[in-house]
Amino acid sequence: MCSTLIESRHRLKLNLSLFIDGTHSFIAKSNTLITVSCLVRGNAMVLAAFITKLKTTQAYTDIFAELRDVTGNSTIVNNIVLDAELALWSSLSDVYPTARLHLCKFHFLDAIRRRLTQHHHTVDTKKRELIMQCCRNMFVAAHRDVFIDEWTKLQSGIGTPREFIKYFKHQWIGTLPEMESIHRWARHTFVSSDPSLDTNNVSEAIFTT
Repeated sequence: MCSTLIESRHRLKLNLSLFIDGTHSFIAKSNTLITVSCLVRGNAMVLAAFITKLKTTQAYTDIFAELRDVTGNSTIVNNIVLDAELALWSSLSDVYPTARLHLCKFHFLDAIRRRLTQHHHTVDTKKRELIMQCCRNMFVAAHRDVFIDEWTKLQSGIGTPREFIKYFKHQWIGTLPEMESIHRWARHTFVSSDPSLDTNNVSEAIFTT
């Protein structure tokens, strides 16, 4: 089901932040390549790579439980940066219950940008940038009040299309655990003050450089 790049005799005695990224249609359309990387002294290191045909919570749990068992108790995972795949969030919460999960800023903003480009052609460039800026501000908001101010502005202050508001509520407010409710907003479950945790693109960079 998977093949790891770490052997038990090479276990790392580290406190790690993991960067997890998926590449869909890898070799075959039904395959997904899951890459797990970390930073060691500022250098990207691949810990494991998996190919799976199943994108379910149970499939991901089996994969990451195996990785956890291979790396052993000597490796402590403090943070995990990933994109917005709910099955992956659920499995990682089970396998690494003490780790803090962070949504990848790049993937979040890229999804917003693609949505605006593909579904809202009539939105002019200036308004589109205002919408993007609100989304950026919500992502990095240091306080709940700032987040709510930007959310209010997005809904009623800059002429955002209603269909985009419905999409944003469903995709980003109503589903992801860390944005489940703006009234239960907690900064440190959504974004970190550590810029190294902004994105999981450290995984992608290893395969594109």
